[in-house]
Amino acid sequence: MQIEQPYYLLALLLVLVVTWLYFRYRRWRKKVLQQFGEWALVVQLIPGNSSLRPLLKFILPVMAFILIIIGLTNVQSGNATRTIRHEGIDLAIVLDVSNSMLAADEAPNRLGVAKMFAAQLIDELPDARIALITFAGIPVLQTPLTIDHTAAQLLLSSISADDVPEQGSDIGAALHEAIKALPENQQHYRAIVLISDGEDQEGGVEQALETIKQNQVAVCCVGIGTETGATIPESTEGI
Repeated sequence: MQIEQPYYLLALLLVLVVTWLYFRYRRWRKKVLQQFGEWALVVQLIPGNSSLRPLLKFILPVMAFILIIIGLTNVQSGNATRTIRHEGIDLAIVLDVSNSMLAADEAPNRLGVAKMFAAQLIDELPDARIALITFAGIPVLQTPLTIDHTAAQLLLSSISADDVPEQGSDIGAALHEAIKALPENQQHYRAIVLISDGEDQEGGVEQALETIKQNQVAVCCVGIGTETGATIPESTEGI
């Protein structure tokens, strides 16, 4: 048996102090009442007098307090071993939200299609833990690994190109951020899905791929856009 939070036991000293004060008060009260006459007669003159009721009123709250203290200490006993089977994978979705993703060669535009693809991917992997990273000039971890797909979907739906702190397109930095978002102790169950129109302005992709290879992480790339292309809007209004 072990006590996880033993310092809560110090509160039991308060129980000793309160108990001492209570019985001091009972003796003082009896002494004062005896001044009015013989104790047996005085007791009969007190309406509803009971020697047991005041004691119960004191004992019950004190016992409740003691039980609360014991609960806070989190007393633990015994041990057990349980094997947990990991059914899903740990997946980092890396979403390009640069201005070029607002080109309308896909309907409604590239970013809209990318978000719909990411949402469908999350739905099709109910057992996976999902991390969501957006990037333009710099990557942003929108949510760490989570099994709460509803929250991930809600966050995904609200993403727009207007929310990025810096425009540009740095795929290499985004991939490095994805590696950091994945745990190091499950190398055979980790994957990155990069969703982008392919534009990269920083040239750090090769270094990021080497790091990914060393960490044994699978990478899937999803290209968004057409060969024809489209004009990138000058003003961004998001999705």
